Amino acid sequence: MKILKLVRTTSVALVALACWGACLTSSAEKLNNARDFQASIPGQDAQKLADQQSESDADALVAKGEYASAIEKYKKLDLTQARILNKLGIAYEYLGGMKIAKTDYEEAIKLNPWLAPAYNNLATVYYSERDNKKAEKLYKKSIKLDPTDASAYKNLGTEYFARRKYGKGSEMYAVAMKIDPTIFSHNHSIDVSQFDRDLLAEMNYFLAELCAENGQMTAALAYLDKAVSYGFNDAHRLYNDRALASVREMPGFGGLLRGGFAK
Repeated sequence: MKILKLVRTTSVALVALACWGACLTSSAEKLNNARDFQASIPGQDAQKLADQQSESDADALVAKGEYASAIEKYKKLDLTQARILNKLGIAYEYLGGMKIAKTDYEEAIKLNPWLAPAYNNLATVYYSERDNKKAEKLYKKSIKLDPTDASAYKNLGTEYFARRKYGKGSEMYAVAMKIDPTIFSHNHSIDVSQFDRDLLAEMNYFLAELCAENGQMTAALAYLDKAVSYGFNDAHRLYNDRALASVREMPGFGGLLRGGFAK
C-alpha cells in the first residue's frame, strides 16, 4: 500500500482588473473598461483556460487510477511550474516509477522551496527506500511549511511506528485526526511494508483507541479486529482501556475474542 500522497491544487487564476478613472466613474464605464481590458488579451486568457482544463482533466485521471494517461496530459503543460512537476511525480510514483518521481519532486522543490506537498511526497520515496531519517526530516519540513496538512502528520506517524517510536507515532496520528477526523477512513494509503506483525498489532490498536476517542466506534472496532488478527492478546489492557469503554459495549466486540482470548 502506498502512503497517501496529499496533492493541493491552486484555484483558477483570476484576471486582475486595472483601476480606472476617478472615484466618480460610473458603473457602466467600469464595465466597459473591464470588457476592453479582457478583449485586449483574448489569446492569453484562452491559453490559460485551456491549460487549467488540461490540468483538471489530468487530476481527474489520477483520481480514477489512469496514471499513464494523466502523465501524458501533465507533460503537455508548463513543466517549469513546481505544482505540475509535483503532480507528475505522483502519477509516476503510482505507476511504480519511483526514480522518476523522486527527480520530479526534487525539481519541484528547486523551483518552489515553499511547496509543502512536494516535501511530503519526496519523503514517501525515501521512506520506501527505508531511509527513515531522511524521510523524517522531509516530513517535518512539509509540516513546518503547512501545519494544516493531515497527510504529512499521518505519514510521519507511520514512519515513527516503523522505528518503534510508539509515543511519537501516536502523537502524530492524533494530530492528523484532529485536523481531519476522516483521514484514516478515507485514506488507506499507510505503507506498512516495513512493519512486522507486532508493529501492525500495536499500530491498529492505537488507531482503535484514537477512533473511539473521536466517536468513530465502527472504525474503532474494525481497527481492534485488525490488531487482534495480527496477534494482539493483552487481555488486561483491552478490558481496562478507558478509551475503548464504549467499544466493549458494542455487539461486535465479543466476536473479536477468538482463539482463547479471554479476560
